[in-house]
Amino acid sequence: TIFPQYDFARQIAKGKAEVSMLLLPGADSHSFEPTVSDILAINDCDIFIYTGGESDSWIDSMLKSCNNEDMTIISLMDCVDIHKADNSHDHEHNHNHSHIDEHVWTSPLNAIKIGEKISTEMQKKDPDNSDFYKNNLEEYKEKLLNLDSQFRKITENASKDTLIFA
Repeated sequence: TIFPQYDFARQIAKGKAEVSMLLLPGADSHSFEPTVSDILAINDCDIFIYTGGESDSWIDSMLKSCNNEDMTIISLMDCVDIHKADNSHDHEHNHNHSHIDEHVWTSPLNAIKIGEKISTEMQKKDPDNSDFYKNNLEEYKEKLLNLDSQFRKITENASKDTLIFA
């Protein structure tokens, strides 16, 4: 559906599979409405990869309308251990809002788990290129482990413990 899934699949397929991104860069996945051509493309795919969770609530009903019994469906949130984000704050009333953080791909270690699932499913769909997908996954895992190591060094040696995402 969106760039992270697209990029994971692209890193593993490296041209052996047609990989396409459903939502254009900058599109809001929370309010996305697939066109008829989007639904036809999804119905025709071998592997459909999406984030899962509330952001992708439109996908459940769309997938029910598909009649491709051979399609493999991968939800990123099903590939990793889910953690609840605690957004507690105290105003005039005591509020405690917990929700599941759907941005599971932002952890390099989660990205490895996701890549493993994608690679496994590609190998099942295209056994003739199984070793190719395995090797690409191993190369990608090395890069992700290096990135995780860099993140850990930065955070361990940081003078502050606040992160700001925009």
